[in-house]
Amino acid sequence: MSILKLSAMAAVVAAFTGTALAGPQCTTAPQAQWMPEAAMRAKIEKEG
Repeated sequence: MSILKLSAMAAVVAAFTGTALAGPQCTTAPQAQWMPEAAMRAKIEKEG
């Protein structure tokens, strides 16, 4: 492989690694206000 191809692949891997490791903050609501797991599963199944 050429140096150019290796550099391009390294850049792509570096770009996606940061976003893969970053965890989203979905809500700031207290856990007591969260939707129960069973209700969330039902909603997801209904929406497809």
